[in-house]
Amino acid sequence: MSVMGRAPDLSRSEESSVPDGLAAEPVEQGHRRPRAPLMPGVVLASGVFFAIGLLLLSQVGVETKWFKRVPVVLQPAFWPTVSLAVMSFFSGAVFITNLIVWRRAELRAPLLPGDGVAGLLRPFEFVFWFLAYATSVPYLGYLISTVIFMPLLGIRVGCRKASTLILLALVGLATVLLFKTGFSVKMPAGALYDLAPDVLRNFLIRNF
Repeated sequence: MSVMGRAPDLSRSEESSVPDGLAAEPVEQGHRRPRAPLMPGVVLASGVFFAIGLLLLSQVGVETKWFKRVPVVLQPAFWPTVSLAVMSFFSGAVFITNLIVWRRAELRAPLLPGDGVAGLLRPFEFVFWFLAYATSVPYLGYLISTVIFMPLLGIRVGCRKASTLILLALVGLATVLLFKTGFSVKMPAGALYDLAPDVLRNFLIRNF
């Protein structure tokens, strides 16, 4: 009777069957894993890029044209439209997602933090790099401008080895040979080419 009246004590046997260090942590009812905090300024940045995408997409019909009896893929406005549509779609998705996360957050990050303004403006530096490159092409020519700006951008992003800078210059040369010499893409003739003899000048304009 004494054996049947006593319930077996399984607590010790269960504890002994669990190896040391693998005991499960207690789980609280209704406990949720904390979400990663939203970076300050990310809502504003994604919204700005979404607005830029929509603005550029609205100007496709002004800056480019659609011609009759021309295949769609060969239309001048086709690839700009596709690129800007994809940019607007994904930037809009990122903006809406970040906005929802920001509104649901218990502790909301500031939309425009004082110390994050420089970080938001930093990518626009490379817009000015591109403008400087595009401005130099009519003066130096496509070849010289590309070969110069490739190593300059390498130095800007932290490349210091001479071999890396030479490789970047060769990549610029290969780009010119592919698009200008190979595909005969029309580029402005460099004013510097006018200093060369006529035969060499015509060769540079045609191929470089």
